[in-house]
Amino acid sequence: MRYFFCTTQCRETFIEHPTLYSTYKKHSDCRIKTRALRLATQLPANSADEIVALVKKMMGIKSVSIDSDTLSVSYDLRELTMTQIEVYLGRCGYQLHQGWLHRIRRGWVQEREETELANLAAAPIARCNRSPKGR
Repeated sequence: MRYFFCTTQCRETFIEHPTLYSTYKKHSDCRIKTRALRLATQLPANSADEIVALVKKMMGIKSVSIDSDTLSVSYDLRELTMTQIEVYLGRCGYQLHQGWLHRIRRGWVQEREETELANLAAAPIARCNRSPKGR
């Protein structure tokens, strides 16, 4: 069986979470996340406009803004993860702040997103609200 993808980003998401594509979910089931990513250095105005334009090209981005050295991004988790945003920024030559607190926070957010995606992809479990007979 062959699969064709519209972008590399879609291919990466499929490889990481194939069950997201095999389960039916309503379109209104989007998961909008808003994150603030601190960059390693403060950017000049022309670089700030460039980074906003680059991030807006990614599929799933809802809004992007930059203030001094902080990039604020809103995105749909079903289409894009923070890990993918970080990798893309690195490929474009922009590095995120590497302080220990920032790395721990990003790692925690990435773990939460992976857990949420795994839960979205999981089949619903049948539940019964009745107590067992005889009790």
